[in-house]
Amino acid sequence: MALTRNMAKMKDAMGLNTYEARIWSALLSRGIASASELADISHVPRSRCYDVLEALEKKGFVFQKLGKPIKYIANGPEEAMRILQKGIKKEENRMISLYDEIKGTEVFNELKSLYSSGSNFIEVNDVSTSIMGRSDITLFIKGMLSRASHEVLVHASEDNARRTVRLARKAVKKGVPITVFSHGLEDVGGDRVDVRAIKNGPGFIMVDDELLVFTSPQDVQPEAETAVWVQSGFAANMLRSIVN
Repeated sequence: MALTRNMAKMKDAMGLNTYEARIWSALLSRGIASASELADISHVPRSRCYDVLEALEKKGFVFQKLGKPIKYIANGPEEAMRILQKGIKKEENRMISLYDEIKGTEVFNELKSLYSSGSNFIEVNDVSTSIMGRSDITLFIKGMLSRASHEVLVHASEDNARRTVRLARKAVKKGVPITVFSHGLEDVGGDRVDVRAIKNGPGFIMVDDELLVFTSPQDVQPEAETAVWVQSGFAANMLRSIVN
C-alpha cells in the first residue's frame, strides 16, 4: 500500500512514520482488522506490525477491540487530531514549567554570568551574518521580532515593510512599539504601529540593537534576495539619530 502525496504530507504533520501512516490509513479504510490483515493490506512486514500498532495505540490513533481474537479499530482523523493536539499542549505546558524551574536555579544564574563576561570579548564580525533567499530572510525577521523587547524600527520598501508588519503582530501584542518608514502603508497603522511616509531610502529593519539591512534590488527573484544582519548598539543608535 503506497502512500499518496497528501497522505505523506499528513503523516509528517501528525508525527507518524511511514509504517504507522500505512497501517493507520489501512485500518481507516477497513474499519476493523487484525494485525495480520493489516500487514497484508499495508505491506508492512508482519514482524513489525505489532510494534507499529502498539505505537499507534499509545499515540491515540487506534485502539483494541475487546475480546478474542485481537482486532484493532482506528480512531477517525478528527478524534486523532484532537488527541494529538491535547498531547502537544500537555508537553508544551510541561516544558514551560521546566524552563521556569530552571530559570530560578543557581546553575542558570552562573550561565548568565558566564554569558555576560564572555560577551565583552565579542567583536562585531562575530555577531554578523548574511542571509540569502526570501524564505530564509523571512524566517530570520520572524526570529528577530520574537526577541523584541523595546522597539521595532522599519525603514523599507512597501513590500518589505508589509512583510515585517505582518510578522510583527506578536511583538505588538507584547507592547513593543513599531515605527514604519515606507510608502503606501496607510492601511497598516494603528495601535502601537506608527506609519510615516517616505519616498525612498535604505532598506533595513531594526529590533532593539539588532539590524537587518536589505542588500538586493527590489525586483530581484525571491531566491536571489539578500540581506545582512548585525548586532551592534553603535549602529542602532546611529540609525535612530538619522531617521528620528
